[in-house]
Amino acid sequence: MRAIPGLISILWLQLFAALVPTWRNGEYYAYGWFVPLLAVCLAWRRWNLLTPARNNPPSSPSAGPVAAILILVAAALVIPLRLVGLADPGWRPPLLLHVLIVCAFTHWFLFREFGRKTSLGMLPVTIFTLSCVPYPWQFEQKLVSTLTDRVMHITRECFLLAGQPVELQGTRLTMAGEVVDVTGGCSGIRSLQSLAMVALFFGEFFLLSIPRRIVLILAAALSAVAFNTLRAWWLASVHFGRGPEAAAAAHDPIGHFTFALSAALLWLAAYLLLQSHPKHLRVLRRVQQSATIPSARSEI
Repeated sequence: MRAIPGLISILWLQLFAALVPTWRNGEYYAYGWFVPLLAVCLAWRRWNLLTPARNNPPSSPSAGPVAAILILVAAALVIPLRLVGLADPGWRPPLLLHVLIVCAFTHWFLFREFGRKTSLGMLPVTIFTLSCVPYPWQFEQKLVSTLTDRVMHITRECFLLAGQPVELQGTRLTMAGEVVDVTGGCSGIRSLQSLAMVALFFGEFFLLSIPRRIVLILAAALSAVAFNTLRAWWLASVHFGRGPEAAAAAHDPIGHFTFALSAALLWLAAYLLLQSHPKHLRVLRRVQQSATIPSARSEI
């Protein structure tokens, strides 16, 4: 029985190892390096809040051996997927199937050994962890195309409102012979994904209710579009006014600034949502005072 959490941990470590090429080489997933450590911290706190469930006996005397056997079966299923991933790290169906197997067996084990409350209670942490998993390729490309189109049209309208005659040609802004080309990386997809991760983290960190977490994720999506439009307009203005070299030099600083600003606004939104829910505010304060207070556990 004691070895089973270790087997679950190995499954997750294998999953994170399979995701490393995506974080290292993927154009939109560099933030994934931060997710495992944050997920461990959130899981540890959530586990402490759910500790009463750990005193529940297994569903049957053979539950431990059965769980161990099925987890070993999951590991056996993961091995060929890892081999495919090593041969072609960019092929996402095996990776997504790997994710599905690990999540399914983890929550099945929690449900079988500790009950429905524990399994559902750990679900927000699992969802946060999945924020570092790449989207299916077709969906990602459609999302990049849609975001690029929206950002470019809004950016052009901003220039027109400012009295600057900027033309839009596909993904290019042109004015007085100068051309600014917006690539997929500047579409807002990185901002959308990283801000969704931040929203999921703040939702769990502040122990918000499900409706408030949904509001926070919607706010993250709106922030991604708004601040990436601001970024595109800013960079295009620098390009038109001071040349492409100045725009290239300002590219990363402007991106970091807009991300930090949007993340700070998400923190503020999460804090205000928490303040509007007295029950969750009381629970969070009790958790901050002591992770072992029974009344705090009973309200989660």
